[in-house]
Amino acid sequence: MDSLTSKSSIVQSVVVAYELLNFLAKKGRPQRVTDIAAHLSMTKARVSRHLTTLASLRLVVKTPDNRGYRLGSKLFSLSNAAMAQYEITNITDRYLISLKNKISKPLFLSIPAGGDAVVASTMTSLGDEVYPEILKGLRFTVPISPTARATLAFSSSAIRERVISRRTEKETSSEFEANKFRRDLKKIKKNFYEYDEDPYHAGYSALVVPIFNHIEGLEAVITVLWKKQNCDTLEYENIIHLTLDTAITISSVLGSEIMTKNMQQANK
Repeated sequence: MDSLTSKSSIVQSVVVAYELLNFLAKKGRPQRVTDIAAHLSMTKARVSRHLTTLASLRLVVKTPDNRGYRLGSKLFSLSNAAMAQYEITNITDRYLISLKNKISKPLFLSIPAGGDAVVASTMTSLGDEVYPEILKGLRFTVPISPTARATLAFSSSAIRERVISRRTEKETSSEFEANKFRRDLKKIKKNFYEYDEDPYHAGYSALVVPIFNHIEGLEAVITVLWKKQNCDTLEYENIIHLTLDTAITISSVLGSEIMTKNMQQANK
């Protein structure tokens, strides 16, 4: 339990509910009451009471075999509502509109979601070129999505390893190689951007650049799309330069100092 529990004005039952939801979110898979209680240093009876209440609100649900709990469907509607009110979009929109007008390419902003990336806002391109439709709320996952890869690269090591472990368990072929993937993420962290020439074999490229906040953590990522055959080397370099400048500016506005300087130094 965190330091919030020591403040007299805090409602303890709300804190416990938050801790339970946060634990399930971090684990990324159903958890048994016994394991939850042990991890949070609470009695099974207390955990069970709170989970029963959360289940009645559809914030958690029991697994089909009744052996554990996972996050419930109600959280999806709450997360969509939160995304609509998310302050980061109020801060970034004017900078992203300016970037879009400079490069004449579609782009979108995504926020971290347990190692994945969820689209928070989109900026359509100018002109008549046809691009994939990117809708707010769309979720990107690794390893294919460059947006998800960049998001995971700047996530905590615990989240990275959990996602890699989950992907390794799900992968039935030899296409996903965990150690190579870790090296790819390190390269993204070093360069402060991810570029994929044709991630979905659909004829368009993607550039992804991170945005950092006042505690030097990942706040969001910008993804720019363009038709692969319609971008020469000079334009490609210009897109990288302008997108990085935009991300650095937004990060500075959000209070980042260390990561902003690191981005500037890495891309001189």
